[in-house]
Amino acid sequence: MECGGRRWRGGAAMAARAALCLAGAALSLYALHVEHAIARDPAYRAACDLGPAVSCTRVFASRWGRGLGLVEGLLGRDSVANVPNGAIGLLFYLLQGLLGAVPGRGAAAALLGTSVASAVASLWLAGVLAFGLQDFCLVCVTTYLLNAALLALNWRHWRRLRHLKTA
Repeated sequence: MECGGRRWRGGAAMAARAALCLAGAALSLYALHVEHAIARDPAYRAACDLGPAVSCTRVFASRWGRGLGLVEGLLGRDSVANVPNGAIGLLFYLLQGLLGAVPGRGAAAALLGTSVASAVASLWLAGVLAFGLQDFCLVCVTTYLLNAALLALNWRHWRRLRHLKTA
């Protein structure tokens, strides 16, 4: 497909999206694994625990590891909506992967909208991580970076489709 004399590289964008979504889904599954392992054995320590201030285990076990740390205060700890952040992430990366294969402006708008929501959630959780928990979670920070990359990819995709529509 030509766009303003330049060839659009949709295949490269799809491959990048697939790689980002696979990495994000893998990290989300690992976060879920750690949370379940902690529930079975409170002494469990994740492989990403490198020291007292670099602990994924501590972050995932905190109130901020479920429902973005917001649901518990609003609906209670036992609310069905108070799901692990890893489950929210897994759903997000699956949605991004599936919608990325759907052509059209509607899918592009949904990709961009969910990416903006993930970026806002990432900024929120990064603030909690740095200022509230005073911890550094390698898995968390990596997912924030993946979310930023997906946002950039989705922004370019949406702009490209908008440009084609008006050209």
